[in-house]
Amino acid sequence: MKPRRLAVILGITFAMSVIHISSIGRISLDKVHSSLKQMSSSARNFSRSATEFEQDCSRLQFNFFFLKVPKCASGTTMNIFLRIIMKYNLNILISKIYLNGRYRSEINSTFIPKRKNESYNSYVDHYDVNQEPKKNFSIIAELLPQDAVFLAIVRDPFRRFLSWLAFRKFEAYNTLERRAKGFENYTGLSQALIAHPELLDNSDDLSPNRIMRYFGYTNSVEVDTFISNIFRKFDFFILAEYYDESIILLKRRMCWRLEDVIYSKVHVVVYSKKLEEMRDNGELRSWFEERNYADMRLYNETMLRFKSDLQRQRHDFFGEVEQFRNILRLVQNFCDSSQNSFITIEPSVWNGNFTITTEDCVMLSKSPEIMKSITSMWQYSKLQL
Repeated sequence: MKPRRLAVILGITFAMSVIHISSIGRISLDKVHSSLKQMSSSARNFSRSATEFEQDCSRLQFNFFFLKVPKCASGTTMNIFLRIIMKYNLNILISKIYLNGRYRSEINSTFIPKRKNESYNSYVDHYDVNQEPKKNFSIIAELLPQDAVFLAIVRDPFRRFLSWLAFRKFEAYNTLERRAKGFENYTGLSQALIAHPELLDNSDDLSPNRIMRYFGYTNSVEVDTFISNIFRKFDFFILAEYYDESIILLKRRMCWRLEDVIYSKVHVVVYSKKLEEMRDNGELRSWFEERNYADMRLYNETMLRFKSDLQRQRHDFFGEVEQFRNILRLVQNFCDSSQNSFITIEPSVWNGNFTITTEDCVMLSKSPEIMKSITSMWQYSKLQL
């Protein structure tokens, strides 16, 4: 990679440490541009010999669309993709609105421009499910190269529902519990939801078939037909329950390097004792699955196809997954301790040697909201070079 391009990436990281961000809204573009200039001669060397597996890849694929579905490990996945976009100097379709540090998805707002004679390579986000998702999908697809790979992520809908309650504890769980206690014979939130599903009516985020709605589904559409259309549009699904396996499958498909997909989990929630009880309540799960029939159909079909895909992998696939997990543990331990300025990952059949620095740890730990603002400034800053 050219030093000038690397300087852009490193400069953004440097800018984050110089400015001491407590709120992404306080970032100054002038300060970022200044930091980019300071880092112009500090490019890191990414060159390394191809591993045995990497030699099997015919072409790196950097044109992709990722549909983010919240509370499906999508924030962690988004961060992987945003780092790849900056590392390989790709052009991302991202709204100008993120230059202000505001976390909204407005497809009709203007995208940050790209340089002349270049193409957009990627889109990494959800779009407003209430603003004609099918139209939004078409707008974005037309702006990407024809060979773009369309990616999405799903999760067990019931576990996603509980995760949302945990993540939005004060707005979601506490509000539901307070309203449920207003009914006679209250014995717990699980029984209250089964007896009074209208408790969820006032929350769009807890409405039925929320996952499918991110794909543009409405109740007026026949479920199986719509799901068939989804699988015609999307080339690959990441499954949260098989996350590492999904990432390695994707890495192989896209001919990426193992170091490209290193991640640190973000927006991880911890279940309260009450949520653990809800998780283990078979009656509540059955009620939820019936209420969210379309989501369950999509999830079950995705799981079926994913397991079939796993069975077709070469004998070394699970060895690479285990190697990946070992590297993730090494990186996490290094980032948690920060006793040294870098750690070198030794080569194996599946990866070349590469280095993780404390600056990489900073980027790995950023929230998706901050990463989107960093990426938007990075895309904007390329116009100034």
